[in-house]
Order: sequence, then C-alpha cells, then structure tokens
Amino acid sequence: MPELTLRRKGIVCAVFLSELAFVGDLLHSYNNVPSGYVAVYPVIGMWVLTFLVAVAACILVAIPQTRFVGFVFAATIIFIPSSFFLGVKLSELTGLNRWRNAPMHGFGPDVPYSLVVYYQPGASNPQIEQFEHSHLYQPRSDAHNLQFRTDIREFLRLAPSQAHGHSGFAINLAASVPAKDRSALIEAISNDPLVFRIYRDIAPDRIADPDTAESHAEKN
Repeated sequence: MPELTLRRKGIVCAVFLSELAFVGDLLHSYNNVPSGYVAVYPVIGMWVLTFLVAVAACILVAIPQTRFVGFVFAATIIFIPSSFFLGVKLSELTGLNRWRNAPMHGFGPDVPYSLVVYYQPGASNPQIEQFEHSHLYQPRSDAHNLQFRTDIREFLRLAPSQAHGHSGFAINLAASVPAKDRSALIEAISNDPLVFRIYRDIAPDRIADPDTAESHAEKN
C-alpha cells in the first residue's frame, strides 16, 4: 500500500470536498425545482458527473505519474451517487424538499394558469429569451446560471399552434405570493412592448382567438 503522505492526504481531501460540493449543488437543485416533473434533471446531472469522474479515473490510473489521483477518483465513483441519494432521503425526512409532498395537479394547455402571455407577432427567440430572463428568472444562490423566480410554481411554453399563431407561455404563481408582489409582476409583464395579450386564471386551450373574438384579455 502506498504511503499516505501529507500531499496525498491533501489530494484526497480536495477531491472528496470538490465532489461533495458538486453533489450539494445538485441536491439543492433537486429539492427546489418547481415540481417533480423536472426533478429528474438534477438526478441525470448526478449520473453524468459520476460518468465523467469514472472516465477521468481510467485516464489518470493509466498514467504512472497520476495513478494515485486516479485511484482517489475511482473511490468517489461510489461516493457520488451514495451521498446524493442519502441527501435526498435526509431532505425528505427533514422537510427540505419543496415538491415531494405537494398536492398533485394537472399540467398542460387544458389546465388553468394564473397568467397566460401571448408575445407580439414576429417576436424572435433572442427577444423572448431576454424577456423571460428579465421577468421570470433570478440568479441562483451559487451565482451560476439562472432559476425561475421563487414565486413561479409552473411554467408552460406555448407554441404558435397552441396560442393562435403567437409564441407564448403560461405560469402558475405560488399561493403564498403577496397580492402586492403578484400585481407588480403582472404589471411588469403587461407593460413590456414584446407582450401582445395577457390572460388571467384561464386554461390556454380555452382562450378565444384574439383577432376574431372578444375575450377577457388585457392589452399593453
């Protein structure tokens, strides 16, 4: 057995702590997704991380100068999924998971949403992306990438075939959102020039064609 020098102890600690940080970030995402429908993505991320570590371990073990580091990486192949699923279980037991015990409800264009938004005709994908980043997203706690605002519980993308020729989306707001904050979000969205119409508390499938029928839409 190779001698565990101070340098090698540092390598072991650095590798395990780094991977524990990655697992912690994935676990945080798993516990805070809007619903169980998208909880699969952090799980996939965990398996991708495990696969990449396994590949790195094989490469490092094959090189004599990095063989010890390769063995350390190999040891974490079991550590990553084990710690992730242990964290999932502990999160459920301690109530840290936001969606596991949430009541089940439908999802799709036939289900009512708090707000349905139609974009202006000809809205481009970059314009739509910029709009959604501005109004619907917020920075993640780790400062990497973005996540939906905490008051948005569900998001449904609407294709032109589902929105009378317009691109659009539907969102459900959390019941705990104060009326003041709800009104501020809706006002900010409706005042944006990229928005054609907004509809409140309605299923996208039940919206009449705004160009041919009267509806309870709100204009900019």
